[in-house]
Amino acid sequence: MSIFKQSFPEFVQRQIALREKLIGAGTTLETNLKGDSILTRRTKSRTTPSTSLNGTSITIDAGLSYNYLFNKQCAIRMTSMADYVENVGLDIGINNEDGTRSNSKFASLKGGTLAQNFILQGGVLSDFARNIKGERRPKRVTTPRDSFPRPGQKTSLSYGDGGIVSDATSDGYGIVPMPGIIDANIRTKSAYGSLREAKINFACHNQRQLEVLEMLYMRPGYMVLLEWGWSPYVGNDGKLVNEFKTVEDVISSNVLFSTKVTQQDVFRTIDKLKETSSGNYDGMLGFVKNFGYKARSDGGFDCFTELISVGEVLDSLKTGVNNKLVFDDLSEDTRQTVSG
Repeated sequence: MSIFKQSFPEFVQRQIALREKLIGAGTTLETNLKGDSILTRRTKSRTTPSTSLNGTSITIDAGLSYNYLFNKQCAIRMTSMADYVENVGLDIGINNEDGTRSNSKFASLKGGTLAQNFILQGGVLSDFARNIKGERRPKRVTTPRDSFPRPGQKTSLSYGDGGIVSDATSDGYGIVPMPGIIDANIRTKSAYGSLREAKINFACHNQRQLEVLEMLYMRPGYMVLLEWGWSPYVGNDGKLVNEFKTVEDVISSNVLFSTKVTQQDVFRTIDKLKETSSGNYDGMLGFVKNFGYKARSDGGFDCFTELISVGEVLDSLKTGVNNKLVFDDLSEDTRQTVSG
């Protein structure tokens, strides 16, 4: 029970009512010729009416209950908000056709480009961003990653992609898979859930991948954006939604991976995505508070990072106008001190 006496938002209440109808009308228990119990979809009616909070009727398309019960999957995405500002000699390159190796220079990965190349999900997004003449230029590939290197295909690979340090070098590891998230555990802390805490388990497959992920996700105090949700899901309009929108889809990558983005921009975007997804999306912006990794027998590493974030209650508090005026009157050095 919350001391703030706040009920669920209307879009959450609508989603709960809709899910009750989906579960209640989705499947029925039948018996086949062999006497075994099987689950089949109801086919007596093409649609199932569902009543919303306002008394209006929502028509659920046939087959949506099956998608809700059996096809939905949990999507987890982790994005580092850290900038690569000091050259530490990371070995990230591409193997050329003649067997030589082209290592990426620090200038081509400086700033948010390195973080954009290592957005973790069940693997790594098919991006190949580089800084060219001081401008970040990502090459977003919407199709699934290819399998192994072949002539003319050096990036957007599941195995051996030099852009995500999965290629074979003299370190003796050979071609390895891309790194990726295994699972995540998100929970609220304190008596009234004013803080959120998350533990994310992920894997990498050679020491060079570990060096990159350690820089981005395993340093206390670094900021990380964690997002999760259902895909596909049934929206409050009774339609099946197959896309999983993230903060990067609302805030362009040119802003998200730059110094232009603010915490409030991310918080507002997360709140907007919660509502537009009918409560099937959630996210948090947290600080790394703990991390760890251990070596595996195959040469890879099992890693984890723990995040702590301001929770739902404090995120929603608004500062007064007078506070803003006073803050604007401060000097630049004092603003940075107050902002932390």
